[in-house]
Amino acid sequence: MVGTILPMVYRARTRMTALTLLTVHVGGYALASLTVGAALGLIGEASHLSRLPQAGKYCAMAILGVLLSLREMNLLKLPVPQSGRQVPSCWRAMPSGLASFAYGAGLGVGFATRLSVSTYYLPMVWCLGTGNRPAAALVMSGFGLGRALPLVWLLKCPGVGACSDQITTARERFPAIKLINGLALATVAMVLLGLSWP
Repeated sequence: MVGTILPMVYRARTRMTALTLLTVHVGGYALASLTVGAALGLIGEASHLSRLPQAGKYCAMAILGVLLSLREMNLLKLPVPQSGRQVPSCWRAMPSGLASFAYGAGLGVGFATRLSVSTYYLPMVWCLGTGNRPAAALVMSGFGLGRALPLVWLLKCPGVGACSDQITTARERFPAIKLINGLALATVAMVLLGLSWP
């Protein structure tokens, strides 16, 4: 994904065009994830999940957090809903602005593409359990914007070659990133478990 968007941004004729393409791309992330959040909130409301006892929902999310934490640290094989592929490569043929938005939207949905970390699923379940569309939309838009952050970080690179070096470095550190993410999920699970006790 980064290997497609960054060349598109760096091919832009001016810095302003590059920033516009990146902004449109991040907007795609935010809009798609916001829509997913609102849909999850609506499903939670319509299915009456929001009416379940708060303590029970916190306890269930704590259990999920522990399972996802173990998955992150490669201690448990746990299948999660996601697609095994990224966005369609034919989108590269679209005009730059449209392709930039489409890539962002495709990735902002979350489970429609491959997710390299398990963090997404805990807020997704929270959105279902809350039944509050505005809150769920806000929470999931945070996911979309967070997923776009590496691109903003990579914008500091002087060119595509330098970005490739940064991407290689990030890949080398990925096991440490997964461990930190697993510990963060375990911490959130413990907080949720504490909230589940009356």
